[in-house]
Amino acid sequence: MRRSYLSWSTSQLPLLVYLPGIDGTGLAAWRQFPELSKNFDLRALYLPAEDRTGFEMLVKKVKAMLQKEAMLQKEIETSGPDRPIYQLGMSFGALLALALTPPPPPSPPGHAPERD
Repeated sequence: MRRSYLSWSTSQLPLLVYLPGIDGTGLAAWRQFPELSKNFDLRALYLPAEDRTGFEMLVKKVKAMLQKEAMLQKEIETSGPDRPIYQLGMSFGALLALALTPPPPPSPPGHAPERD
């Protein structure tokens, strides 16, 4: 797995991590990257065609990358709120983003979760 940083900065802009579809390249979305970069510190995950990492291991690697980014940001910023980190997943990347999303907090005691 290789990370591709489209902009590497200590920006105060929210971080947007693009997770590509099954081809692993992000070519389907590259035309939107310049416009997205105006409002986000954009990073894109690139998966070489020969990379045969399994799904669970890929989730672990991307999670470690995001945690490292969050720690680096905390070291850079001595004050102020944490900047948001957004995940944008296309096709397979959406499944990866869902696997990386933490579960919702439990309901308070006495409040049953809503059901459809």
